[in-house]
Formats: sequence, structure tokens, C-alpha cells
Amino acid sequence: KSKTIEYILLFSSVSLGAQIGTLPFTLIYFGKLSIIALAINLVVIPLVGVIIATGIVSLLLNPISSSIAIYYVSANELFSGFMFWVIKITGNLGFSFIRISNLNFYDAFIIFSFLFFLLFVKKKLVNIYAGTIIIFLIIANIFLFTSLTKNDLLPKNKLSVLMIDVGQGDAILIKYPDGKTSLIDAGIRNKNFDTGTYTIEPLLNHLNIDKIDLAFVSHMDIDHYGGYNYLIGKGIINELIKPTYDSTSSKDVKFEQFISKKKLIKKYYEQKIISEGNVRIYILNNTNNTYYQGLSSNNKSGIIKIVYGKTSILFTGDIESKGEKYYSKYYKDFLKSGILKVPHHGSKTSSTEHFIDYIKPMYSIISVGKYNKYHHPSVSVLSRLQRYNSKLFRTDKEGAILFQSDGIKFKKINWRD
Repeated sequence: KSKTIEYILLFSSVSLGAQIGTLPFTLIYFGKLSIIALAINLVVIPLVGVIIATGIVSLLLNPISSSIAIYYVSANELFSGFMFWVIKITGNLGFSFIRISNLNFYDAFIIFSFLFFLLFVKKKLVNIYAGTIIIFLIIANIFLFTSLTKNDLLPKNKLSVLMIDVGQGDAILIKYPDGKTSLIDAGIRNKNFDTGTYTIEPLLNHLNIDKIDLAFVSHMDIDHYGGYNYLIGKGIINELIKPTYDSTSSKDVKFEQFISKKKLIKKYYEQKIISEGNVRIYILNNTNNTYYQGLSSNNKSGIIKIVYGKTSILFTGDIESKGEKYYSKYYKDFLKSGILKVPHHGSKTSSTEHFIDYIKPMYSIISVGKYNKYHHPSVSVLSRLQRYNSKLFRTDKEGAILFQSDGIKFKKINWRD
């Protein structure tokens, strides 16, 4: 009996050591501190050993007798399935973790420094009371020094626009001066990667954002709405505005069914103004217009202009030349904006001369994947924007792009500092 307890304690101490060693990095990326990891590792780590062992045995036996090897393969699949089931169930428990946001690599250095200090002095702590006091002081100092490195990346009383680097897709996070948030598109989802799971949720955790108050789907292309399935499923989205339901599109039918199942507040694009504190959100889609109704899905992208004081930014989805012609005709100089979210990732089918001439953007931001097969952005589009003296920023060149407005002017923020 004592041997069993000794084994469990030894195993737990090794697992705890590994958890402590990787703790700063897991907190930086995931923004979560697991409070059940130690207990779950008592199940998961032995299972990993069994899975590796059965896998090796099946590989060795297969050349000799595939009929025997298949039993080990089946056992391997059974143990693997059980392990992933345990991880999924325990990981989704509400009490399984504590959210810790906005940690950075300076914080990691501070935490490691105090941990090394604790290891250095622990042998000299013969008195349990002295040891307790030292540990308490170390924890208090970790909280104190990490708080000094905190920098609110998206501060209140400013309009923050963060173009998230999601590769070949769109996802733009907006924080209004009153603290409310919006998300315009949510990147891609495919069998290999889900932007909502692996990019947007970790980012929101890092920024200490629990909910998106108002989300927009510009149009029903998977590189724009794909990540929303995960975010909606997790209850992160409060309200969604999307293009009018298209019953002829199977992906739209499935998405609408999913939204209904999750009982999400849903609205469709229509020409209107939404007020968010001192910010005005203009939705320019006139869905009652006959010409508009005949446009393609890309050209029916949600066109949104956000105005804060003397500053403005125009979001254009994947609009193309026909749509640009329509909006130029009806809105003319109202399109003028300090920042342009370049249409359709800088495709040569968009950003036509007459459209850019109305907008006259001081800054142009492009969400585009590195070495993408579409060769976005087009050289002709880049040249056109440069002729208008618009300063270009691209996610494939510098990652995420952050601008902030105080109502007087936009400022490009170096979020890496």
C-alpha cells in the first residue's frame, strides 16, 4: 500500500514539475491555468505509455502475423479514443481552469526568476513557517511585478481596430471606446485548422475579452465565416449580422440551422445606422434595391463604415468591381475614409480606380496569406493605392495590424512592444 502511495506521489511530483516548467508559456498562449491537470495526468500519462507500447508491438508483429497485430491496433485505437474522451470531457468542465489574461514574455521571465530563487533557497528552509512565508512572498511578488508589465493593448476611451493574422481570410476585432466589442468575420475552418479555435479564442483570452457583443459575417465564404462555428458553439458571440438567407446555398442552409440550434440572436444586413456610444456604425447594404439584389455573393458583402469623431474606416468584405460601381454611384463622397480594408484580399477584380477615388484612404490594410495560390494582393492594386499616397499594411508581411483612434486621428500601434 505504501509503495502505491509512493509511486503516485513520485509520479505527481514529476508531472507537477513539468507543469510548472511550461506554465508561463501555456499561460501566454492559452490564457488558462488548469487546476485539474495534475489529477488528469495520473490517467493520461500512463495511457500515453500504453498507446506507444501497443503501437510499437503492432508494428513489430505486423510482418510476422498481421492477424495478431490487428488486436494490438484495435487496443491502441481503444486506448487512444478513451484518452481523447477524458481530455475532452475534463477540458470542457467549467471549473477545470482559471482564466489568466494578458501575460507576456516579460512575465514569463519574472515567474521563472522567482521559481529559480525558490529552488535555490528551499534547502535552507528548515522551518515550515519560514517556508510558508517565503512562498507567500514569492507569489505576492510575482503578482506585483507582472502587474507592472501589464499594457492594455485595447484601452477604453479609444476605438481600436485589430486586423488579426488568419492567413488567407478575414477577421477584424474592434473594441469601441465604451468597452463593447465587434468581430467582422472569423477566418477559415477546414479539416486541418480552425481559426476560431486556434487563433481567435486564444487572442480573446489574452485580451481578457469574454464576449463579442456584435459580430458580422461579411459574406458566406468559408475564409470569412468558418471560424464562427466554434465561437458560436462556445457562447462567445452575443449577436450576429449576416447576409440575407440564401436557401439555394447548402453552406448557408447549414449555418442557419446551426445558428438556430444555438439560439443566437441573428439579423440580416439592411441599410441602417447603429450607435455604440460616440461611435456610429453605418451599414450601407440597401437590400431593397433591385440592382443590389442581382449582385453576386461577393458583391453583396457587408459594407460597413465606422465613424468615431473625425476618423473613419471602411470595411468592404470581398466586394468586386460591379459592387464598387454600385456603391460609388449611390454613396459617392460618403465613402471617403481614413482607413480602407482593401476588398477581396487585394484581388485584381477589386479596388477599381473610381472606387478608390471616392475613398481616398490615408491607410490601406490587407488581410492575406503568405504565398497564397491566388497571388493576392495584385501588383496593379498595390500600385493604384500607392498612386493615392495610401500607406499599405499587409498581414502576410507584418502579422496582425492594429490601429487606434482618439476621435481626432488614427495611430498605427506596434503591438509587439
